[in-house]
Amino acid sequence: MRQTFSSGPAFEAFVLALPAATLVRQWGDSSVGKVGGKIFAIFGDAAGDGALSFKCSDLAFQMLPELEGIRPAPYSLVRNGGR
Repeated sequence: MRQTFSSGPAFEAFVLALPAATLVRQWGDSSVGKVGGKIFAIFGDAAGDGALSFKCSDLAFQMLPELEGIRPAPYSLVRNGGR
């Protein structure tokens, strides 16, 4: 499924349409999608930009940065051995 999120409301509508997904506001004004209390996606960042962060497999983590406009979140680099 391909989805484009140009705004927080678009992301929130997508999350709320997923089975068992909930939406909360955390870390300032970030929209956080959760299933069973566990985070699977975050829209927004401390700078107020429309950044989208999401969980993915190790293989996807290695491949996604090859696409234009995609970069690992700073905290994921530490977890995955990068800097």
